[in-house]
Amino acid sequence: MNSITDIIPKVASKAQRKFLTILFSTIMVIGGKVNFTNLRRYSEINERTYRRQFSRSYNFIKGNVEIIATDFSFVSKSGKATYRTHLVS
Repeated sequence: MNSITDIIPKVASKAQRKFLTILFSTIMVIGGKVNFTNLRRYSEINERTYRRQFSRSYNFIKGNVEIIATDFSFVSKSGKATYRTHLVS
């Protein structure tokens, strides 16, 4: 989740940051269907809050670009020759 918490401040307001952090972590926990009722059941946010937040706009394209730009798991190489692994200490 560290990459998500690094990206969210770039694309969301303070209220959306808190909501999206809880939303993404709750989605990871839910084993079945993801709907407002189940999101409410597995988190501290009310179902009405989920409905209100989902009615607001969020720039998913910019968020996805930020996630893809920081995620190196799509690189086919692995091991010592993986691109940019020398930068991580």
